[in-house]
Amino acid sequence: EVGGQEIQITEGYVNDRLGNLLEDRDLSDSVFTAGRFFQTDFWQANLDRVDFSDADLWDADLGRASARSANFANASLYGANLARTDATGAVLTGANLGYTDLYRSNFSGADLSGAVLDNASGRWTNFLGADLSGASLSMANLPWAYLSQANLTNANLSGANLKRANLSGADLTGANLLGTDLTGAFASTETIWPTGFVPFLAGVVTWVDPPPPTS
Repeated sequence: EVGGQEIQITEGYVNDRLGNLLEDRDLSDSVFTAGRFFQTDFWQANLDRVDFSDADLWDADLGRASARSANFANASLYGANLARTDATGAVLTGANLGYTDLYRSNFSGADLSGAVLDNASGRWTNFLGADLSGASLSMANLPWAYLSQANLTNANLSGANLKRANLSGADLTGANLLGTDLTGAFASTETIWPTGFVPFLAGVVTWVDPPPPTS
């Protein structure tokens, strides 16, 4: 029950009369597997550990929501607002995040393996230690993204804007960097690049740890 009305999912559809009754609500640990949430308003809601696997969240508003350790496996979040959403440790394997707003969203430690983030956009998105192996970020606009320690093996980054992104310690083995804008991006000596890729020619700045002081 939310706001005095019972939440009903009939044949996978959320009751349209809910309007904005899910906004700023505590829905933690709910199970919405394969639910339909077209343009549903979850603004600032507590979605921690919610099971949205196989759900349709097309154009939904999850702005400022907390979705820590939530399960979005194979869910469609196409066009959704995820600005400032905290999805720390969330599972988004195979999820569709095409054209999403990722401004300052937090995916640290999240599993986005095989996810589609084509044409997603937003500054300062946090992917610290996230698993993006096999993910597609084609034409994504993510300047200043924090990808430190991220797993980007075999990821498709073609045409993506990663200006000033932090790639220190990231693994880009086998990644597609065709047309990727890495101007001013930061890397470390631990960053692993695709075979034959020369980072400084792409405008990448590589930090080299100073040698230890000698006695």
